[in-house]
This record gives sequence, structure tokens and C-alpha cells, in this order.
Amino acid sequence: GLSLFRVPARWLLTAVFGLAILVADGVEQCAQQRLALVPFRRIARLLTLALAALVVAYLLAKPRPSALTLLAWAGFGLAFYSAARFLANSAMRTWLLVVLLVGELYIAAQALPYNQATAAQVYSAQRRAPQVLAAEAGRYRFLAVSSTRFDPGDMADVRDALVHGLSQAGRYAITVASKWQEVMARNLAIHAQQQAVDGYDGGVLPTEDFLHFQSLYLPPGRLALDGRMSEHLERIPSARLLALSNIRYLLRDRVDDVWVDGVYYDLEWRVPIAGNGAQFALPSFPSDSLGVIVELTQPPQDAPVAVAELEIRLDGGSRAFTVLRTSDGVIAEAEGEPPIISRPIPGRADLAYMLLPLPGVTYPSQLRARELGTGGLALAGISLVNRAAGVGVPVTLAGQAWQVLNYGDIKLYAFDDTLPRAYFSPCAEQALTSAEALARMAASGWDARHSLLVDGPALGTCSPSTTMRPASVVTYEPELVRVRVEVPDTGYLVLLDAYYPGWMATVDGAAEPIMRANSMFRAVLVPAGDHTVEFRFRPDSLRVGGAISLVSVGLLLALVGVGFRRYRS
Repeated sequence: GLSLFRVPARWLLTAVFGLAILVADGVEQCAQQRLALVPFRRIARLLTLALAALVVAYLLAKPRPSALTLLAWAGFGLAFYSAARFLANSAMRTWLLVVLLVGELYIAAQALPYNQATAAQVYSAQRRAPQVLAAEAGRYRFLAVSSTRFDPGDMADVRDALVHGLSQAGRYAITVASKWQEVMARNLAIHAQQQAVDGYDGGVLPTEDFLHFQSLYLPPGRLALDGRMSEHLERIPSARLLALSNIRYLLRDRVDDVWVDGVYYDLEWRVPIAGNGAQFALPSFPSDSLGVIVELTQPPQDAPVAVAELEIRLDGGSRAFTVLRTSDGVIAEAEGEPPIISRPIPGRADLAYMLLPLPGVTYPSQLRARELGTGGLALAGISLVNRAAGVGVPVTLAGQAWQVLNYGDIKLYAFDDTLPRAYFSPCAEQALTSAEALARMAASGWDARHSLLVDGPALGTCSPSTTMRPASVVTYEPELVRVRVEVPDTGYLVLLDAYYPGWMATVDGAAEPIMRANSMFRAVLVPAGDHTVEFRFRPDSLRVGGAISLVSVGLLLALVGVGFRRYRS
């Protein structure tokens, strides 16, 4: 169970010390007993039980221990039994048991992450993505969706600098730690003073509510018991789920992106070309070509078939290309230009690359894609290219709600259509239990940006046209959150922080019950007008514990006084 803690290892030293004391006490109790000779049958039963315990430990262990580890377990067990069984000298038996215990604990501890520490500089080094987040305004959360296969970018330099001072295992530990720091994994978000969705917000232990809340983001059977949800994500959640948890920033690796002729292409988003298609604003960049990577979503055709039209808006005009699907890939044709035959992307059989020429160096402003015929094409990546300079600028296909903050070793996106940390909702529907709320929120049509579920009184059904009004977070501390909100009608002030017993709310100083909002968060009812809403953490356990402590101190002082009087008398 200790592996579920998401805190610095030093926080666990007290628990480990207590467990060690219990083990030592048990060993001492065994050493003090006189162990007489036992019949052979009893020895056989003990060995059978020991073997069964070994098998159970092997089956429950994750990952499974090696054969050498199993032999070590059996050897230590046999040594413990022999020392306790056959040594007649009590003092020698005690010391041998102590030596065996210390040796076993030492050997077992070598495999723990606590004893595989890496260079401190890796922990304290400033990576680009956390620096950009620190400069951003507002109170939002981030989500990292990353594979362990990405390269942090400076690993070659780090290995060269440390090759003479570290073993292969040490260099591997630095590589892993650098990747974790790049995406602020585990408890590194706390160190960077950023709030992640995991945890919730990097807490000591995930709450039961959060474990169930993960079912909206993760497939069944992949829920993270330790709360590290991002490490189990394989793809970016939908926009409605990002908004639900106040996620504005997305960290993503570039493992699946490609470089073609020295130009980078961001393949994070796939946009099917259907109907009148979509329009994409292009950044201001002097370009003589537009690099396009398309995904082939239908089988090849024996004869060329027009499947899409790409129109590029230029200064004072436009240039259109007709894209045809063939048996070998795709071809782009423009009036007065020779056909442009696509090139395959190595290792990506579903992708094809085309370089569409522009009339000289110009500043294209927009790309419009339209479906022709049966379609069967999707845009996978676009970059503006200046062939003369050998450089290019990637274009994100995510849509207007997204912007790119950084294209470094890790991509950093900002999602502008998320919900603020605190907001006002004019309506709500009732969901009496968290399970009921989660079931309704799992429907693809449900969106927290236009809906609210509470376990208290409901003011009416929301509609797709419902808009949430942002509120101003004036004070944000671990045990105090103060929010200012001005509303035209009675409604709900929603705070996207975890619902948890012990929090109390006041509206302009008057106590107001906190409702569970959207299964995981908090909401209070506020009337029309300008109000100050305060959330304070005042758990009953703190008051009860304080009272017990005062009574205990009083009794202790009374006992000390009685003993002192008896001593003097």
C-alpha cells in the first residue's frame, strides 16, 4: 500500500521506522522463546506452509520476481528457520537472526527507487514547458499525455558529460528523471508550483471520488489506483472533458510527428475533409510552398478519382489544387502546373506527403479544404515552407480554440474554451448520487460548458445555449478560497476544486451548504447581486481531535500533580 503514496520519500520515513520497530519486536519475541525439537511431521507442515506463502507472493508480485529472487527468498527463509530451530545458544541465535534480518532488508532495499536516486540537478533544472506555464496568467490545470519513448532533447549532451562518472543504470535513471521533469510527472508538478489533474492537484492520496471520476477519461480496467491518470492516457481527451476539469494546458510529446526534408510537421490532430470542409488560418511566414500530409481513409482506386480541393488564400488572390486518389497514393493538380505526385512517409503506410508550390515568396493567410466525390481523405499535418532558406513553420489543425505556446522537446498547447476555476451557472439538474452523475456525464452529448449536475435543489434544465459566467478568485490558499461573483439571477457558484468533507461555505458571511457539482466539484446557491463566497476547510475531526488533546493534557497534568503531592507527603 505504501507504493500508492504520491509524496516525497522522506514523508514515509516515519511509517517505515514504525514498521521496522514492529518487525524487530516480533524477532525479539521469537528469540526469547525456547524452541524445543518438533516432530518431523510438524517440520513438513511448516515447510509446506512456507512454500505456499512463496507461491502466493510470486503470484501477487508485480512485476514477477526472477528465479534468483525466489532462491534468495527461500534461502533467507531456510536460514531464519535453521537459526531459530537448531541453535541451542540463545545469545548466538539472537545475533544470527539480527544479522540475517539486516542483510535481507539491505539486499531487498537496493531495488527500491529510494536507493536509486539520480543527480539532484535533474530535479532542480528548469525545463522549457514548466517555464512557459509559470509565465501564464490565470488559475488552470494542465494535463500531460506522453509516451515514455520521447527524447528530452539534451540526452546526448547529458550522457557525454556524465559517461565517466555514472554506470549504465545511473545514465538510465537520469534519462527517466529528465523525461518526468519535462512533463512534470509524479510529484514534480508540486515542485514547479503547477496544478495537474492527477491526484487530485497532486494530493497525498487520491480520493475515492477521483478514482471513480477517472472512468470518464480512461477505458474500463485501466483506472489508476494511485491517481496518476495521465500516465494511463493514450490519446487526448475530448474538449468537453478537458473543460470539465479546468484543463487549459496540454503537454504532448513529438514521438508520432515527422520531419520531411528538414521541415517539421505536427501530426497531433487529424481533420477529415467532409462536405464543405474546414478553414485554417495560416501564420504570417514568407513561403514559397505549402507542405501537406494527408491520411488515406479509403482503399486505393484503380483510376484517378478526385476526392478533395485545397484552396490557398494569397495576397490578392488564391491558388486551388485538386487532389486525386490513385492506386499508388494521391496526386495534386493545379491549373497550368504539372501534377504533383505524393511521396510516402517512411514507416507510415496510411500517410502521404505533397509539396504544393506557390507563386514566388508570399504570405498565405488561409487554407480551405473541400470534399469532392466520395472523399476518403483527412488532413494530418501542414507546414509553411521556404525552400530557399530550408525552413518551415508548422500549422496546428486543432481549431480556433487551441493555440501553440511552445514547440520544444515537448509540445505545449493552450485550450482557450475550457471552464475557469470558478464560474456561475444559471441552471442545474439534480443527480442525487455521484454514480448517477457520472453515468449522465459519460454520454457524448453532455458538456459541462452548458450543463451542471448537483446533488441539491435544481433550478431548471440547462440547454446547449446556456453560458457559464466566469467568477473572480480573490484568495486561493490551501484552506481558504474567496470568490467574488456578480450575477443577474439566482444560480450556482461552482468551484472546480475537489468536493471533500470538512469544507464549509459562506455567502456574504452567512453559512450556505456546499453541494456536490458534476460528481467531483463544489457548488453553492447564490442569489442575484454582487456577492463574496468563501470556502474554508474546518473539518469536524480537527475540532474533535483538539478537544481530545486538551482533555488528555489536562488529565496528564492532573496525574502529575497527584503524583507530586504523594511524593511530597
